[in-house]
Amino acid sequence: MSENEIRSQISAKEDQITRIEEDATKKEAAAEKEVNGEYDPKVSSIESNIASEQGKLDQATATAAEWIDNRNKLAVIAKNMTKELKILNKEKEKSLKKKIKEITNEMKSHISENEDQIRRNEEETKEKVATAENEVNNEYNPKISAIESNLSVEQSKLDEATAKAAKWPAKRNELTTIVKNMVKERKMLAKEKKKTLKMNVKEIINEKKSKIKVIQTEMKPLQKKLALLEKESAQEE
Repeated sequence: MSENEIRSQISAKEDQITRIEEDATKKEAAAEKEVNGEYDPKVSSIESNIASEQGKLDQATATAAEWIDNRNKLAVIAKNMTKELKILNKEKEKSLKKKIKEITNEMKSHISENEDQIRRNEEETKEKVATAENEVNNEYNPKISAIESNLSVEQSKLDEATAKAAKWPAKRNELTTIVKNMVKERKMLAKEKKKTLKMNVKEIINEKKSKIKVIQTEMKPLQKKLALLEKESAQEE
């Protein structure tokens, strides 16, 4: 076999290796495209769901904080109104007791030995006590009623805020779990995608190496022959 024929065969083998490498590169690109086609829609879907649930979670977190703050403020208002109501009732009782004591003391000083006079004084005392009660009631009852009415309204608000302050943290915790699970699922998909692509590319590379190794094995005797021919040619010169 002539030197040119050997060179021609070696060149053909090298071209064959180039084609194998080009084919492997195409297969790698196709494998990547196939894996992306399989996993990217799933990953995108998960990411879209995560964004949606994260939005709900952010809203629930903000709302939970808002209702807890609202509940705490209303609790202070209700507590202050209850305290004010207690003070008014105490003042009313004290004022009435004072007036009755004054009337009783006044009547005692006017009591004579005459039973009729005593009876009239007692009746007068009763009337004055009733009048005093009316005066005290007229002074304090509207204030107490207003406080009780406001207290009822604020207590209703407090009850609602307390219920919602309990509800929204639970909703926040539920959404936190959902988002956490979705992030975990996305991570698993990304890992699975990477593993699948790596495995497919590895198979392509191994196939490429195997084919090239066969050709390189076939090339070695040709390269040796060529080297001998080149050496002989050089010696003849």
